[in-house]
Amino acid sequence: MNQHTPDYEAKRLAALYSYHIADTLNETEYDDIAKLASAICGTPVSLVTFIDDNWQWFKAKVGTDFNGTPREIAFCEHTIRTSNDVMVIEDAKADLRFAENPLVTQDPNIRFYAGAAFTTAEGYALGTVCVLDVVPRKLSTQQIEALQILSRQVSALLETRKMNIDLGVANQSLKGQNRIMAGELQVLAAERLFDISKKNEELERINKELEAFAYITSHDLQEPLRKIRTFSSWLTEKEIGLLSDTGQSFLLKIGKSAARMQRLIQDLLHYSRVARSKIAYEATTLQQSLAPVLEDLEEQIASQGAIVEVHNDGRLFVIEYQFQQLLYNLLSNSLKFSKDGHTPQITISLFREVHIASGEPFVRIEFSDNGIGFDNQHSDRIFTLFQRLHSEDKVSGTGIGLTIVRQIVNNHGGTISARGILGDGATFTICLPEMEAV
Repeated sequence: MNQHTPDYEAKRLAALYSYHIADTLNETEYDDIAKLASAICGTPVSLVTFIDDNWQWFKAKVGTDFNGTPREIAFCEHTIRTSNDVMVIEDAKADLRFAENPLVTQDPNIRFYAGAAFTTAEGYALGTVCVLDVVPRKLSTQQIEALQILSRQVSALLETRKMNIDLGVANQSLKGQNRIMAGELQVLAAERLFDISKKNEELERINKELEAFAYITSHDLQEPLRKIRTFSSWLTEKEIGLLSDTGQSFLLKIGKSAARMQRLIQDLLHYSRVARSKIAYEATTLQQSLAPVLEDLEEQIASQGAIVEVHNDGRLFVIEYQFQQLLYNLLSNSLKFSKDGHTPQITISLFREVHIASGEPFVRIEFSDNGIGFDNQHSDRIFTLFQRLHSEDKVSGTGIGLTIVRQIVNNHGGTISARGILGDGATFTICLPEMEAV
């Protein structure tokens, strides 16, 4: 699409308004894209932005309280007017276009910017997925490709949104037109089904791109991290005595940061696989599913002297490997958040119950411990991606483990809730519909 034609901007704005997304509330799908952009690029701030005739507003944001900026000073204004390449500003103060920009010279003092525009099928750029920092920096080729993939995912979300709007409009129109012939209705339905089929093909292509990105993350991004950890470990063992106190401190921090980044990448990959995995239920019991988990955590359980008890073992029909991952994450979470000087006591209980309103049977599993707990006012946030209720100085983690647990429960058509008492333990309650093998 030629962006220099006189009517381009008018058509671009018309395309934007056709999605009815301007100034809408937060949506999980867009929030997750912003969180992934920040995690992958290692920046404190990330945004999903839309640009209308005079304002840039943020549909999703990480690390900022701003809700938008005037279009005339927006970095993303330049991004949507360039080619399909990601626009990277490594040091805004050294770039004549931005050196005097109030976003650079004043709060929030932007020094680094990278943005990838998302476009409609007709080629109209509506906004960007972008990351920012207050210090100059660079992005790797893989990180740039990741921004492009995430921007395409926003395009796919927008097309799905428009499709749903169109379906709603078509449905209302059909209700008011009782005289439409049955043959005409069939033609309209066939055309809509064709459109949906095309959209599904596009979403499938995007999912394959995300799988390819997961492969890049698994291999290309983890390899340099492995080398950093190997060399820093070797230096720590062999050469640390030759360094100053400051040098020793920096070396230990390098090893710790590399280890955390590797855990974060691995947990993100795991979350992606759980979210996209196919359903395959198997018959098992609580004890059978727990046995390999206890074996995997045997050394940690022994070192902490933890006591793990199972009450009311019973039959289950679940996605076996996912359910084992759920148990692993909850058990390791209880071990991680145990209280110093106290023997960790973890109890897993199973109950069979019936919903009072519907009469449908379900299985309730309670997972409780005597650890450090959490403030119960945060119980709604505890399953959110990257959410951590304790500082890294106290307990290490990536904030993804309980998000994976929630996704697994969702895959089973169930619900999960948490309640805690700060300093006095936590309880996770999982309710799964009663299912039978077929």
